[in-house]
Amino acid sequence: MAAYLTYWLENVAVHHLRENTHTRYTACVNRYLIPGLGKKKLTKLTAKDVRT
Repeated sequence: MAAYLTYWLENVAVHHLRENTHTRYTACVNRYLIPGLGKKKLTKLTAKDVRT
C-alpha cells in the first residue's frame, strides 16, 4: 500500500487536485494511511483492514 499511495500522490493525484487538496491528502496519507496500512499488500487489502 505504501508504494501505491506514494505513486498515486506523485503521479495521479497531483494532476487532478488543487494544490491545497493535494497537500492535505499527502499529510493524511503520511500520517494515517501509510502507518496503518503501508505494509499491507494491495492485493490482500480487505474492507476490514480499511475499517480498522
